[in-house]
Amino acid sequence: MPVHAQTFTMYVQEMPRNWQAQFGDTLSTSTKYWEQKIPGIKFETTQKIDDSDFVVEWTSNNGDGMLGYYSTNTANHYGKPTLAITLGFFKDGKLQMLSPESALEVTTHELGHAIGMQHSTNPSDIMFPTVDDYESLQVLEQTHDRIANNDWHTISEKYRILSNEKITPLDAQINDAKSALGAIHYGDKAYDQTLDDAWMAYWWAIKYLDSAENAQTRGGAFVLQSDHQNAYAEFKLSYDFAKKAEEKLILISELIEKVNIVSN
Repeated sequence: MPVHAQTFTMYVQEMPRNWQAQFGDTLSTSTKYWEQKIPGIKFETTQKIDDSDFVVEWTSNNGDGMLGYYSTNTANHYGKPTLAITLGFFKDGKLQMLSPESALEVTTHELGHAIGMQHSTNPSDIMFPTVDDYESLQVLEQTHDRIANNDWHTISEKYRILSNEKITPLDAQINDAKSALGAIHYGDKAYDQTLDDAWMAYWWAIKYLDSAENAQTRGGAFVLQSDHQNAYAEFKLSYDFAKKAEEKLILISELIEKVNIVSN
């Protein structure tokens, strides 16, 4: 979706003082990125929530380890869409902070969503979906280190395990989704379109699982040839497809819940 010239007004939650040295310029750097990339885009801040287009908040240990998100849902204590960035995570009882580089990347990506940008299929684009949780970020950072040292064997094995962990439960989950969808009958205009959307998500989940399994098989073939660089590429692709299938299953659950609310 094209983003047109306009000014976005943000209410920015005050960042904790002990984080400001590391992350104090993160948001301003992100806004400058988009102002330079899209002619006519401007950002300004306001001291009044009611005057803002969205709220920016800084969090620690956000949800299930999510790095950040932009949500248009206004059912919150702000009454506004929210852009949340997680700067710290509790692990083994200790607060682990994001690197300034990772915080900037996440903030710029989520700010892109806030102004209407969609995900990109170009891996070099800031809107390309890379990781969305702290655990995946750690794996990615370790992967970069391994690649720098040409340790393809280790990272290919890492992603083989990750893809397998993602793929293993998907078949049963897809069957459960099919059963749940099959129990809902068409005939009510109030939710027929939602049911259509749920079935479409179901077919996409099957397609993504098939793609994940095929990539995993190709990765295994490269392992047999001791071609660990290509094995890594296939296992990483398998992992990404499995995550997409997982996302579709989550969507199905949300849509089924929506149908149930409407029908009751």
